[in-house]
Amino acid sequence: MAEPARTLSQPHERISRLQTLGLSEAQVDEAVSRGLSARQSTDRLHPPSFPGVYQWAATHHGFRDETAGAGWKPNDEANFSTTVSPDGATAVTVATGDQFTGTRGPRQPSTKYPRGSQTQLAIKTNRGTLPLFNDPLHVEASDPSRVTWVLLVHTDHQRGEVRYELSCPEAQDADGRVTSWAERIIFAPLEIKAEQLPGDDDEGAQDFDVPVDRL
Repeated sequence: MAEPARTLSQPHERISRLQTLGLSEAQVDEAVSRGLSARQSTDRLHPPSFPGVYQWAATHHGFRDETAGAGWKPNDEANFSTTVSPDGATAVTVATGDQFTGTRGPRQPSTKYPRGSQTQLAIKTNRGTLPLFNDPLHVEASDPSRVTWVLLVHTDHQRGEVRYELSCPEAQDADGRVTSWAERIIFAPLEIKAEQLPGDDDEGAQDFDVPVDRL
């Protein structure tokens, strides 16, 4: 069984840890707020999956825009969208999370959808076990020392809120969902009326990544 993630949810803990990553709480909050606003701009004439896809993309865009002034750069190598810190040591991607996203308790969250080979590679790098030889994924690593974090976002229609956390992945399940985290930085949720959350709970809002080939 995986060790419980180090979980930071108190404001002073969150702010202090984000500073070590070269980020502020306001940058992350604004990125998620922009994603929510994008979702709210859709209506019933859009396909049911579009609000979630638009929210995901706008959160990426918002994070990139908010951090650009501090020198962070967008990176879309191998169809794996991240934003990379000025020193290249940290990358942040965005993913849709399950109902345990942004909550404390015995259950860790997972990504709602399976992730592909680039996430698999990032986890290997995060764990410090990236092989130097004989690994077909090795040639795709842009920086074998970079730590990749996931801005995990869950839109809860029943409770009328968007919960989110910035977390460091360390393991996937057999289906490719990220289910274990080394560290979780949990933010206060964004509250919104349920009727102002268009879409069918993100159905079809797949996170873009290179799929894992199964033999």
